[in-house]
Amino acid sequence: MLVLCARREDLLSKVANECRELNSSAKVLTVKCDVTDMADVSRLVEAVETTYGRLDCLALNAGVSMGEEFAELKDYDMIKKIMDVNYYGCTNLTYKALPLLKKNRKSRIFVVNSVAGIIPLPLRTGYSASKFAVRGFFESLQPELLKDEIFITLAYPGAVKTDINKNRLGTNPKYLDLTNAISSEECAQIIVDGVRRGDKEIQFTSNGKLGRLIEGVFPDLLAYLVVKNSRKHLDNS
Repeated sequence: MLVLCARREDLLSKVANECRELNSSAKVLTVKCDVTDMADVSRLVEAVETTYGRLDCLALNAGVSMGEEFAELKDYDMIKKIMDVNYYGCTNLTYKALPLLKKNRKSRIFVVNSVAGIIPLPLRTGYSASKFAVRGFFESLQPELLKDEIFITLAYPGAVKTDINKNRLGTNPKYLDLTNAISSEECAQIIVDGVRRGDKEIQFTSNGKLGRLIEGVFPDLLAYLVVKNSRKHLDNS
């Protein structure tokens, strides 16, 4: 049983059909939903409860990005839009879905975060801020949910070939080099494998692993590495 939600119904139908082709017995429910709209989120959860009566795993993947210096922004509202999707979109849906998740033992939430939630990235102040917020929220939520046997997995991909980079917000987002980016299929498989293992975190890149390792012990070193890397990015932008 699978539930798919997104704003674009045509793409929802396409993905649903692909799922059915992979498994002819698969039950796939599609619901048009904007995760920044609490009414839409409520309708989504109600549809899940009415159709299936349960929720075993909540996958949170909605996101938008940016690609320019904070001082060059033409409209600060862009920062708010990023937070609305990346942070409030995740927490809205989690808030509404928790009662369903609590009905099942060992249910799971997995969140597609970003290496930007570990290492601050140049040209992505609003994006990094939203991903740090997501990380803080779900790391704080996990202890509260242990009594309900609900477990959270946070995935931290690096560069992935998806439309998020084509659709970055802003008037003139800088070019993002995707030469070493992994495919969306490879990214999805890594996440699925990690969720099945019950990993608390899924780290994709050596930079992410290094940043996670040294951030609490050697913050000055991490700051130095970030600044050094930022200069390279800014010089090439």
